[in-house]
Amino acid sequence: MQDSFFDTHSYYKDPLSTLYERQALVDFAQHLISKNVPFSLALIDIDNFKNINDLYGHTVGDKIITLISERLLEAYKDKGIVGRFGGDEFIVIVPEKVDYDEIWNLNRYVFGFIDDIQTELLPGRYITCTMGLSRFNQDGLTYDELIEKADKALYRGKMKGRSCFIIYLKEKHAHIKVYTQDESLETPMEQHNKIFTLLEQEENLAAGIKNLFQYLSDNFMFDHLALQDESQMLYSHVYTLSRTRKFAFIDNSLIKDKIDPKTSLFYQNDIRQLNGLKDRILIDECMNQGILSTFFAEVSYKDIVFGYLRCDSSSTIRIWQNSHMNLLVTAVRAIGMFLYFKGLRLDSLSF
Repeated sequence: MQDSFFDTHSYYKDPLSTLYERQALVDFAQHLISKNVPFSLALIDIDNFKNINDLYGHTVGDKIITLISERLLEAYKDKGIVGRFGGDEFIVIVPEKVDYDEIWNLNRYVFGFIDDIQTELLPGRYITCTMGLSRFNQDGLTYDELIEKADKALYRGKMKGRSCFIIYLKEKHAHIKVYTQDESLETPMEQHNKIFTLLEQEENLAAGIKNLFQYLSDNFMFDHLALQDESQMLYSHVYTLSRTRKFAFIDNSLIKDKIDPKTSLFYQNDIRQLNGLKDRILIDECMNQGILSTFFAEVSYKDIVFGYLRCDSSSTIRIWQNSHMNLLVTAVRAIGMFLYFKGLRLDSLSF
């Protein structure tokens, strides 16, 4: 079907990627819609691409775009049409594939071509991508509706830590608001200030911590946030869309020797990649709870360690971003400071 359409229409190809330009994919999608042909639409974004350009230059950035383009063409072959959406984003249309499991399997295969790529262009670094997908006509009856839904799924993937693909589901993703750079999304300074504001606006510190965890969860889609002391989980907040609901206490002794003394934190993008002799117990415990990525940080002030903040990702691995970890570190430092000056312990708070 795609061959007959593109054989009878003349479209320019992007000179850098050699892929069809965006308009070709827009017209193809509208053609399929007019014929009532079901299809899936994917938006694909190279993770942290601005950092690549800033650190290595635009020439290397262009080569990365070319590399991903080649990988996408190889992965989809005769299954779908690949185009360059603009910048570091790509768009793919796959006709007659809308079954959830079928799309999941296809894009799990495709993902293997475009994720965790090592190249001499970026020594010591990996290239990762994030994908968001929607389906005609389950998710929309027009091209604009399908792009909006795919963009929400892509945004969900970005906020979950990148390096994943998300298929749009109304019950999970309809409420997501996608912010652009031109909109009034909080700046990093405002986000860090918000942590202190939320903690101090309540007389009861436990209420402030609950508000803080709600804010972090809603804005950064952390599946699970918890406070632990040496023997128990004291407070647990689970994100609305988390597939895992029954998070439980994880013995801090499994983590303590992994905490960096300089930063007072430990994080792991994929818990299954741990390979120490004592790590098997931690891996098994995380797998039992459906946890694939985790972050631990000491709640401390001066020389007093009150406990630990734990942040977990379930179902898919989370590539921990410095901006997100910086917020979590600010949170633990702020909680530790409030505990210290109020003369409180974590286990004395009434959550």
